[in-house]
Amino acid sequence: MQSKTVEKGALKTAYTLEFLDYLMSGLTDMTLPGMWLPPLQKSSVWALAACMAAALLEGLLAGRQVRARFSELRLPRLAPPLWVWTVIGGLYYVLFFCLIESLLSRPSQGLWTSAAITLTVSLLLANACWNWIFFRRKDLHLSFTFFLPYSALAVTLSLILWHIHAAVWPWFTIYLVYLGYATWWGHSVWRLNRDSGIAV
Repeated sequence: MQSKTVEKGALKTAYTLEFLDYLMSGLTDMTLPGMWLPPLQKSSVWALAACMAAALLEGLLAGRQVRARFSELRLPRLAPPLWVWTVIGGLYYVLFFCLIESLLSRPSQGLWTSAAITLTVSLLLANACWNWIFFRRKDLHLSFTFFLPYSALAVTLSLILWHIHAAVWPWFTIYLVYLGYATWWGHSVWRLNRDSGIAV
């Protein structure tokens, strides 16, 4: 009687393992006819979710005094108005959506792909943190120096994208050019306001 119980338990375990193997193979290669494509395989869904989460975090960290913060600062002559910054922010998330979607939809290249995704997420989080520094903490010097490590991460990511022949790489190089301007802008804002009591 005991041997039959053990035999039934072993049979159930074998069936369970076989079912899990069947399920996982279907989720990874998706060769089963008519099987539903899980969200993990939908790179555009994950890219959109990542960008929406980053944009929400950026808004929360920036707070509600964005316009007031700009109005109290002395800005360089070539500084764009606030609505242009809004357009730039929108283009930023379009670029990063395309970047994430490209990385998730292409065949993985092991460590290179993992490093690219890690750097992409790091840049999204760092961008949100910069808004807290500039708008909430109101530290103009730190907001300027923050561009230096951020740019280093962006250049590293650009080199990886070039190495893996990512289609979005040429567009990302344009972002690097913009970062050069943004760094100049941050330095100019800090320099113009450091003696006014506005800069921390």
